[in-house]
Amino acid sequence: MVIIGTGGLASDIVSSMEWDVKKDNVVFFNDTEIKDFEYIQNNFQIFKTKIELITYLKDVDNRFIVAIGDAKYRKMITLQLEQVGGINVNYISEHAFINQFATLGEKGIIILGKTLVTNSVKVGNGSVLYSNVNLAHQVEIGEYCLISAGVNMSYVKIGDNSFVGIGATIKPGIEIAEDTTVGIGSVLLKSTEKNGVYIGNPAKLYKSVE
Repeated sequence: MVIIGTGGLASDIVSSMEWDVKKDNVVFFNDTEIKDFEYIQNNFQIFKTKIELITYLKDVDNRFIVAIGDAKYRKMITLQLEQVGGINVNYISEHAFINQFATLGEKGIIILGKTLVTNSVKVGNGSVLYSNVNLAHQVEIGEYCLISAGVNMSYVKIGDNSFVGIGATIKPGIEIAEDTTVGIGSVLLKSTEKNGVYIGNPAKLYKSVE
């Protein structure tokens, strides 16, 4: 399996995988100027060209995970690799609890250890749930969202491509529009507008980003 990216999210996925009982052989891909995390650099093979990546997907293992925080870039890379025969798989830690009545998308979902997904929760394709996330009943998360560590919520709907920062508090019953960012530790008490960045306690619109 190929993990696209060698930064913080990729490192956290590896840590979660190493905690799992079932092990998977993984390699990495990074053709950017972003520095590889030292642990990944010292312990894993890293492809630096798209030719190496595509050859591996075609000849060795066509599965891949996109460990890139930016939602739209994560989606773009997914579509590109699917066009050359790659399969964007879900990675769900064996130390996460997923209720049998939760509904998960078919591809690109990443759920790290110590995360709880209860009944009636829906998680869309390409979304990332970090460690210690607690999704109680009637939570609906769109596609290519990222929910950071320590976020607990219920009766919340989140639109595609949205980001919820570490330890944010979301009031039950509200809707987070597409392309919304909720800052670290913010307390969101009202529904949001599309493309908005919300920070503070209570969280207010800081700026709009197209």
